[in-house]
Parts: sequence; C-alpha cells; structure tokens
Amino acid sequence: MYIDILQLERHVKKEGRTSPLSKINFSRPKQNAESLTSVAPKYPMTNFYSPEIDNRILYAEINDQDLMQLKSVFPTAAILTSVVGGGSSETDTASETEEEMLSLLEPLTSLYDPTAKTLPPEDVQQRCIGLMHSLQISTTAEALAQLELVTREQAKCQDWHVHRMGRVTGSVLHRVASLQDNTPRLKIVEKIMQYNRKDLDLPALNWGRDMEETARKAYNTAMEQMHTGFTLTHAGLHIKKESPFLGASPDGLVSCTCCGSGVLEVKCPYKYREGLLGCHDDPSFCMDAALELKHTHPYYYQVQLQMYVCGVQFCDFFLWTKAETVYRRITFDKNVLEMPLKKAEQLFIDHILPELLTRHLLLVQTFAFYPW
Repeated sequence: MYIDILQLERHVKKEGRTSPLSKINFSRPKQNAESLTSVAPKYPMTNFYSPEIDNRILYAEINDQDLMQLKSVFPTAAILTSVVGGGSSETDTASETEEEMLSLLEPLTSLYDPTAKTLPPEDVQQRCIGLMHSLQISTTAEALAQLELVTREQAKCQDWHVHRMGRVTGSVLHRVASLQDNTPRLKIVEKIMQYNRKDLDLPALNWGRDMEETARKAYNTAMEQMHTGFTLTHAGLHIKKESPFLGASPDGLVSCTCCGSGVLEVKCPYKYREGLLGCHDDPSFCMDAALELKHTHPYYYQVQLQMYVCGVQFCDFFLWTKAETVYRRITFDKNVLEMPLKKAEQLFIDHILPELLTRHLLLVQTFAFYPW
C-alpha cells in the first residue's frame, strides 16, 4: 500500500513522491525523536512458549501474529492481555507517566524462565524456594504503594488483572483453606493463574457491578452521620510485603477520628435484590438468622484476608438491597487465618511458583485447545 503525498508539496515545499507505508512515521510531533517500534512496552515481551510440547512434536517459535491469533480464541485470558497489546495507543492525555511506568512493580509473570522447563523437579523446587526469598526482600513498600494507587479502578484496570495473576486473593482463600493432602491442585492453580478467567455476562455479576457505587454512596451517607471525620476512598490491589503471594482488593478504604482505619466490602446479592425476605431459610446465604456474617462462609475468609493484607483491624461489611441494607463491622481475627495462610504459602511454593517459572500448565492447556 502506498500513500500519495503530492498534495502536501505546497505545504512542505518538497518534491512530491510516493512512499511505502512502512517508511512513514505516524507518531505525534512530540514523539518524532523515536520511531514507534522503538518505544519500550510497559512490560518486556517475553517468549514464554517452549519450542516443544513433548519429545515427539516440534513447534516453531511463536511470534506476535501467532499471539494475536491465540488472543482471538482466548480474548479475555489474562496472560494474553499481559503480553499482547490491547489495541490502545498512547495519547497526550495518558493517565500514566513514564515515571509511573518505570516504578511499577513487575508482575509475577515476569518470573518465567524458558530454561527451567528442562530442569528436574527437585531443581525447580530449589529455584522456587530461592525465588520466594528474593520476592520477600526485593518488594519495596514504595512499589506496593504505587501499584495500589494505579489499580484503583480494579477490574477496569489491566494492571490490576496482571498483578493478581499468581497471587492468592480473598476470593479464593476459602478454597485454599479447604484443600486436603489428597486434593488435586490443578483447578485451584489454574484459577489463581487466571488461565480460565472469562468476562462473564451474567445477571448476578452485572447487578453487583452496577449497584456497587449506589451501595457505596448509601454506606458513606450513613457513616458520615455516625462517625467523626469519616472518609471513604477507592482501593486498588494491596499486596502483603512480607508475603508477596497474597493480594487483596477491598471495595474501599475507610477512616475516621473515632475508630481509625479499616476496609469496606460491599455485597449486592442479585437473588435478594428486592429485599431479604426468605434469606434465613437459605443455607447458601452469607448471613445467619441474626444477620451476622457466617464464619464458615467464603466472604468471612475474604474480609479477614483483606484486613490482614491491608494491615487494619476492622472491615465494614455492607449488604445492599433495594428495600434494606445490613451493616456489620467485622474485627480481625488472626486465629482464623493461621491455617489458611500456611496452606496458601505451601501452595504458592509447591505449585504456583513452579507454574510461574515453567508455564507447564499454560502450554498444555493452550496447545490442547489450539494446536498449530
């Protein structure tokens, strides 16, 4: 394809000529000092595919076009959104400065090492123990604070999705806590790695997303009347510095002069969107007959992890319906987390880190679905 620029002659006072598209720089004036192809990506592009899936089949190295084809099959796979461009271009009003991009914490997916696939399992395990120690000492409070700030849009933010990959968060802690010695780890590893993540268009999920801000405003109005100097701010992804495999994204950070700092968790149950009539007879409902959060429910583990990761002593659990709201202040209980956190750390070292290092499950899953 060629572009005729003869008509520009009277403007630039140069001899008209045709140029191939590949020779034309379409960058904005402020970017002309460097070509578009020289702009470094936010995260270094890593070729995380092995040339072979087993000893019998040889595959060619995967290029950008192959990745784009794969993304058309898995459009919402978090691993692909982290290495394949999402189609957005840099603008003059970009929200992230170059300084922010340089200081942002590297995601756990950057731990991938293609040479680790050929190592014996015992060597991989030793590498993972070393990586765990390295993560604990290299993760700085400044980098974590910056990550929390830039991910406050949560699900709307790509960085939020990317940095949750490989981390145990509140939404999966209950499942981790229920793991037994003979429980297969495949499904929980795939979930934590977000290999099977989909943007589901379900009424219950849509209702929760649509009503969350309405619920936040109702909570904020009530708290302003009950507390002195009350503030509510949005929260991004928090990561525990001493345990960087743990992450939490509460629905808000709360503070007042009378109670100190805490977190907010909002629930808008679609099943009871009109009111709580009949909820007492529902064994799956998160609250008991006294409308207290059940200690056996996944939500209880979720808010306990949020408090632990964020370093606060209470969580305001706010349940919103059209007819009524329920507010309960949950206090931090370290005893509740003692066993789940041990299981989470062991799962991370034994299964998540090896997957981050080798991408074995991703390769098997990808080529099984999309064999070239």
